[in-house]
Amino acid sequence: MNATPGRLLARRPPYLCAPAPPPPAGAGDTPACRALALPCARHFDVEGVTAACEYLAAQGLVGKASAPARLTKRSNLQVQERLTKQVAGWLERELEPKGVGVVIEADVEVGEGTEVLPGTVLHAGARLGARCRVGPYAVVAGLPMDHHFHGEPTLAVVEDEVIIREFVTVHRATGEGAETRIGTGSLVMSYVHVSHNTRIDHHAIMTAGAQLGGHGHIGHHAVVGGGALLHQFCRVGEHAFIGGYSVITKDALPYCRTVGSRPARVYGLNLIGLKRRGFREEAV
Repeated sequence: MNATPGRLLARRPPYLCAPAPPPPAGAGDTPACRALALPCARHFDVEGVTAACEYLAAQGLVGKASAPARLTKRSNLQVQERLTKQVAGWLERELEPKGVGVVIEADVEVGEGTEVLPGTVLHAGARLGARCRVGPYAVVAGLPMDHHFHGEPTLAVVEDEVIIREFVTVHRATGEGAETRIGTGSLVMSYVHVSHNTRIDHHAIMTAGAQLGGHGHIGHHAVVGGGALLHQFCRVGEHAFIGGYSVITKDALPYCRTVGSRPARVYGLNLIGLKRRGFREEAV
């Protein structure tokens, strides 16, 4: 691309929030380092930012055309690599905490200090508390996979200080005014699915790949192991531990270890988990 200040101004994308400054005197079509107006986060577009950053004086960026390459005594490939690094740095500085490629629909609330990382989608009805970290590539408040859902207003609520890792899906509830809820301080690891009307109490841990059926309930400080499957309407008691790849089709006892499938079995108290939570030996 033979991009120069004059040509870049001529094709300035209409979504830029502010007009670009005029080219420096005498610049004409000569490649030069100079600042162009950048799109704000609300109107962010990768292609537009790439073009706008080609003449960003603050970063000493000269572009990726053949003429700028000669000016910097670098090959085209080196100039393109430099451009990529500068764009990435600008995105990291300017678009936090909203991230890059984030989709935030109407009727979404995001609390103070919460980070929404690249590729994440917050659908209508998402309510994120303070100091959460969501993504990358997570989906919150997706439509419930339930034939009983007919478009009624419902919520997916994420309380304060929750961590939702990459590729997690959290669906909003079925039934007008109902909600799916993840409690304060919980950790939801990669690829977990939280179905409609599920309630996860505070400081629970959903390990990677766990799948929670609709209308379930996970008690506070419970741990659901990796790849575990919970049937709809099942409850997991507080301080319980569900072994990895277990299949839970009935309620799981609080304070106990439940492992296996069809049927899962109770293997005594969750002694390690209880000790970690400060339970005294005589209480156990």
